[in-house]
Amino acid sequence: MINPKLKIGDRVVCLSMDDPEPINFGEMGEVVGVTQNFGFNSYSVKWDNGRRLDLLEDADKWMKVEDFEDIKKRKKKIKEGYTLKKADLLLKLNKTL
Repeated sequence: MINPKLKIGDRVVCLSMDDPEPINFGEMGEVVGVTQNFGFNSYSVKWDNGRRLDLLEDADKWMKVEDFEDIKKRKKKIKEGYTLKKADLLLKLNKTL
């Protein structure tokens, strides 16, 4: 899920950030504060790279780390399954040639 509500202690991964010096895609960090500004949530994050920069609900994109890792695992399984099917197909083709 993209941009879920967060609480202090949640681990997040940055997908995109609208900032002159943004946090890069895939960087992870921990939520250390939650505030509301003009009706939107702002999450203060201590990033694993040592920076502290807020995620803004109306401008940035993020996921919880566990959701991001789950998607990566599913993507890997799909890729592995595709590779196995492709290998089986190539073996069958070689046997018929």
